[in-house]
Amino acid sequence: MRVPIDDTTGCALCRFMRGVAFGGAGAAVIGFPAHWLGFDQQTTLIDAFFGALIIGGWLNRWVSG
Repeated sequence: MRVPIDDTTGCALCRFMRGVAFGGAGAAVIGFPAHWLGFDQQTTLIDAFFGALIIGGWLNRWVSG
């Protein structure tokens, strides 16, 4: 179910803040398991970066409609 879009959800600051929040969640969802599985630090950082891009972008796109 999508969140209804009104005049306040489309502003640039709102989109930026959603991107930061969802990007952080994506990095945590992918980065922490990679660290716990014993990957080296470089691989964990790369996994967290792509997790932030994928999950953050997907959720931000889903919320903003």
